[in-house]
Amino acid sequence: MSPPAGASAATAARVATGAARWRGPAALVTALLLGGAAILWIRAQGGPTALQARWGSAWIAAWLPLQLLVTLSPASDFVPCAVLNGTFFGFASGAAVSWATWMLTASIEFAIGRRTGSDFGLAAESERLPAWLRRLPLGHPAVLIVGHWIPVSSSLVNLAAGALGVPYARLLWCTAIAMVPAAAFTAAIGARLAGAG
Repeated sequence: MSPPAGASAATAARVATGAARWRGPAALVTALLLGGAAILWIRAQGGPTALQARWGSAWIAAWLPLQLLVTLSPASDFVPCAVLNGTFFGFASGAAVSWATWMLTASIEFAIGRRTGSDFGLAAESERLPAWLRRLPLGHPAVLIVGHWIPVSSSLVNLAAGALGVPYARLLWCTAIAMVPAAAFTAAIGARLAGAG
């Protein structure tokens, strides 16, 4: 005997709601896995320099999306993509590529954080945190800027900003300011290593 139509609809609605609630965490896990896979694949091919030698100018079309994937992984702080940008493209272009990649990454991580925060009602749940923790100025521009300078914390800053309801425009301009010195510094190292700076 088949279940009543109303029961089937209610079950389907519960399953859909449960699945929707996990979209944010699923996107985060997918980004981390893709970033890790990109790092492993680049390493297995002999590294970025080997790929550049093998593919010639077509390397640029592959390098930019690969770099975005790598940057979504927390391990990206230990993969010198920004230095390689200076080596491949010279100081000015290398700095611009790194800066643009970091801005895209911040936007993606912010969106994942916003989705997760919405799915799990984190803004409302944060009211139940201890008072001292609620007083931390996580959305303050100084925290958003300096947080991007601490190794491995960039992703956490972007995700937390999204989850806790920090305005996207604020995260964007804080990230834009924070990433300029890092992009310039790493591109300068790369250009110097390539003999172009």
